[in-house]
Amino acid sequence: MNRFLERMKSAGLLIALLALGCAARAAAADCANIPTDKGPVTGVDNKGVCEYKGIPFAAPPVGELRFRLPQPAQPWTAPLVADAFRAECYQTPMVDLGASKKPTGDEDCLYLNVWSAAAAGANKPVMVFIYGGGFQHGSGSMDTYHGARLAATGDVVVVTLNYRLGPFGFFLHPSLAEPDGTNEGNYGMYDQIAALKWVRANIAAFGGDPDNVTLFGESAGGMSIAMHLTSPLTAGLFHKAIIESGPVFMLSKTLNELMPVGESVAAHLGCGNPATAAACLRALPAEDILLKVKSGIMFLDTPGDTQKFPSEPLAGGLLYPKTAIAAFRAGEYHKTVPVIIGTNKDEASFFVFNDKLETRDDFNARLAKDRSKMEAIMGRKILSGTILDFYDPDKFETPRKAYAELMGDMAFTCPTRMHANLMAGHGTPVYLYHFTHEPEGVEMLGDWGAFHGSELPFVFGNMTFLGMKFPYANNKKVSRKVLGLWAGFAHTGAPQYEDAPAWPAYDPQTQAFMELSLDMKAGQGFKKDRCDAFQSALGDLFQ
Repeated sequence: MNRFLERMKSAGLLIALLALGCAARAAAADCANIPTDKGPVTGVDNKGVCEYKGIPFAAPPVGELRFRLPQPAQPWTAPLVADAFRAECYQTPMVDLGASKKPTGDEDCLYLNVWSAAAAGANKPVMVFIYGGGFQHGSGSMDTYHGARLAATGDVVVVTLNYRLGPFGFFLHPSLAEPDGTNEGNYGMYDQIAALKWVRANIAAFGGDPDNVTLFGESAGGMSIAMHLTSPLTAGLFHKAIIESGPVFMLSKTLNELMPVGESVAAHLGCGNPATAAACLRALPAEDILLKVKSGIMFLDTPGDTQKFPSEPLAGGLLYPKTAIAAFRAGEYHKTVPVIIGTNKDEASFFVFNDKLETRDDFNARLAKDRSKMEAIMGRKILSGTILDFYDPDKFETPRKAYAELMGDMAFTCPTRMHANLMAGHGTPVYLYHFTHEPEGVEMLGDWGAFHGSELPFVFGNMTFLGMKFPYANNKKVSRKVLGLWAGFAHTGAPQYEDAPAWPAYDPQTQAFMELSLDMKAGQGFKKDRCDAFQSALGDLFQ
């Protein structure tokens, strides 16, 4: 049994946490002059946890390096003082949350952050986090993702990172080939891999074990991890995976499909001449690109529309030879990597909170609007009467709740169960969860419930989200268990924690799962009737 679980069992939880904290303070007395392959790094001591913020893992992707795969960072000789986060990658804010539309961040953004309470060579498990935000928003420096508490309490080394977003992370054009002739776009995904290579080369000096890396992420971050599971270029870079609310099977676009779209968008930006397009695109003001290119995850190109380009990983190249669904169906992924995968109870409340959904007519109007898009993504009709019977607005408290439940099951919950079926069918150790705890103290969010992303404060132990703080006793109790399970998985490859019930492995027959809540409990047959109906409608896609 690993040291983390031994500590939890040999003493009460409080004593164990105090012991961990004391050990952290003793081990992390000196956060200076940590050697890396580019030069020494000096961090700061935060109550026994060394924090290293803003370490470059690649060269700034600016000028001639815009729309290029990440290049090596320049070395340095004097210690790099890593005491402040660097800029988030250039992006527009999440305007649905009331923010300004003015772009924020910088193209010079390829930096990562490390939290460690370990001495060099301690060989603690490493947990690398990839943020969500639809491949358009987010950063590794958000308050929720601060890694000190997870590092100290979970006895792990925590890494967060930035990766390029929107058109800067995913644009594709014939003129943007690399010197070796490859042309895949996917710059943001290669950024993530560059950060993982940095971890492989350097994390031992920070007390981490490069042969025990857990990759965890939410939403687009979870999708990223699922895509990396299918890539031949990521073999050996991570050893366990946690996919939180990441319905990867929605990502189905290919390089061949999108290359002509990139040409149309470049012409819209004034860079239509093939001979000069690359130089033209790299010389444009960043704001012009960000605001003039309409991008989004699962964006459907409209014939003749010269302004849209989807911001999402593209398949058909060296990085991702097949689409995610094709790779997982064929068993062409890293099958020996254990996986935790799951969703939240109210995934879609986050996406419909501002929409008019007060009556049955509102429900039907919104359904008609979304049906064609979802069915185009999946390539077939799926919203039949049989499925819709489960979401009759009269069976719910409000039409809004009925619609949110429908969208949550269709876009998140059931694809996740289908993904678990495929992986377990190929012999991968899989653990399915459903997060149902509604955070206490977030009344300003109304009836969002256990919304999309709401598990993240509990994973990191930071009771903060979207600027709100909610350090209530029950929240802390849930966080202690969730953080412990995530850290236990990083230590052992199975989600174990003394203060939580045994979590059975998933298999397609029992469909076992763990409900993550104040009173955690294991169950079987997870949303079986609803998800069976969706799977039947989708035919052989998930067989």
